[in-house]
Amino acid sequence: MVQNPLTVIVNIKPAERQALSDVLTIIGQDIRHNQYLRFPEIGSTHFARFVMIGGGDRSNRDDQTRLYFSSNHDGDWQSYIDLLVRQAAPGLHEIFRHCEGYPAISPADSNFKQRFRDFIAANKKPTDTFYSGYPNRSVKEVQSYIKVRKALGDLINQPQLEPLFEAVSHLPLPQPKRSGTPVSSAGLELLQPVLHRLFTPNISDQPASGISREVDTRPDQTDWLYTVQNEMTVVSAIDPDPAALKRLQQFLWIINFAARWVFNKGTLGGIATIHFARWAIIDNGTNLLFESNYDGNWEQYIGDFVDKASFGMDGIWGNCKGFPSRGCKDLQAFKQIIIDHQVRAHVFYSAYRYESIRNVLDYIAISDKLNQLLDQPELADWLRRL
Repeated sequence: MVQNPLTVIVNIKPAERQALSDVLTIIGQDIRHNQYLRFPEIGSTHFARFVMIGGGDRSNRDDQTRLYFSSNHDGDWQSYIDLLVRQAAPGLHEIFRHCEGYPAISPADSNFKQRFRDFIAANKKPTDTFYSGYPNRSVKEVQSYIKVRKALGDLINQPQLEPLFEAVSHLPLPQPKRSGTPVSSAGLELLQPVLHRLFTPNISDQPASGISREVDTRPDQTDWLYTVQNEMTVVSAIDPDPAALKRLQQFLWIINFAARWVFNKGTLGGIATIHFARWAIIDNGTNLLFESNYDGNWEQYIGDFVDKASFGMDGIWGNCKGFPSRGCKDLQAFKQIIIDHQVRAHVFYSAYRYESIRNVLDYIAISDKLNQLLDQPELADWLRRL
């Protein structure tokens, strides 16, 4: 099943900011049982969020507040919107009626689905770079892998199986088969010096003349853990130099290609904690939107950026206003630029909120191997011999 990102940004009516915030707060506080939009009922949603950006928040936007709605979902966006309408038309109406351009139509009207889809189409933004830690796996598949792993765990923990495992533990281990060289990111690493000159001309390799001030990274400032998973939404102003926008567009194309064909085994540039991520150039090329669904805490995540993917971070955010002249290697300055442009989500949903990406990938591997075993005729013969 093909996974896709949906990115919707729409202006909020100035007089209705608080009313919309109240609705989103109710949804966010009880994601599964609120009266508006219960994402677990939207079965093709991996992750989703609602974020109010602008209006004097830390994203340094102008006074216009906008609603950002995003999802990582299975299938095409039209089918996804149709499912949303089918399951939660009144709730969608209560959310988006506070936004400019929303059609004056009741959710009970027979034309509501088409009018709402047209509204979403008019405010949907293209995604320049999309990454998935487990591509082509549907929500139902991931949830089934979790159930299989739990069932196997329950079986293995049965006391009556202890003698069997004790006997098996003394069997000689088979010798592993030699395999060819796995596909890796080595090619991109070899190209880094060339790409660095092309895409990060404003980033200096020289030592800093001073040490950046220690940044306040208290949990209430940065660390919004929901379970093992966290969310990040960052809106940054792109350098007005046309060359910066062109470099950014080209670099995001490279990262998007790499995310599809190179970094498709659970790591993005060496970072192994990201479920889904996206970058989108918005507002006619004046702003860059970044969204991530990741495991762990904020400090660890930013540290991974710097330790494992500094070149990528410099190639992307080095084309934005206020980025440190020495790039993200100036750790404190990099932290500050993220904090200054990060906005907390009112609503954050995960279809498997208690699972890290490491767990999900392990469960996929276990289920795939189990399916392979069950498909082998030799297994039936082996069981008969028992």
